[in-house]
Amino acid sequence: MINLEIGKKKYKIPQNWDEISIGKFQEMMNIPDDLVKKEYFLKAVCILGSIPYDEFKQVPYYEFTKLEDELTFVFDKLPEEIKTEWTFDGKTYKYYSDFSKITTGEYIDLDGMSKDTENLHLLLAIAYRETDEYNSDEVGERAKIFKEHMPVSVAIAAKIFFSLNEIVYSRNILGYSDKTPVKS
Repeated sequence: MINLEIGKKKYKIPQNWDEISIGKFQEMMNIPDDLVKKEYFLKAVCILGSIPYDEFKQVPYYEFTKLEDELTFVFDKLPEEIKTEWTFDGKTYKYYSDFSKITTGEYIDLDGMSKDTENLHLLLAIAYRETDEYNSDEVGERAKIFKEHMPVSVAIAAKIFFSLNEIVYSRNILGYSDKTPVKS
């Protein structure tokens, strides 16, 4: 973390994807793509450090450019490494992606939540859990923990999980189209 002091206030700014929570990443995804690079960076740092926008605009330009040099990862792609386990507060959450064992509850929950990045923490709470058994009653609480504490770098495994999920959906649709309706 980078420590930044603005006036009498102190802020901590993440230095890499491992230090950014899912919640902060979701906020960053709402920054418009069409901004000039410096404006995008300004908004990203405000989100990452929980710094009020107007306050950060008062930072001397030399400090701003120093931060640009230190936080180049903001413009980089997410890491490609798949992390199949994540430990927080003494609990280890494992990535479960065996589609041959997906339950109806998992399928329904995934189908209802897989629309956009706003639900990423919920989708991750389905894919990462402490046990093999899926319990939809535990997803909400786990999702809150993930949104606030899970590094976005862990979520990269979800990219594969949801890509595979699309394949499963496609197979199911194709399976239905091959069947002839039965008259009763």
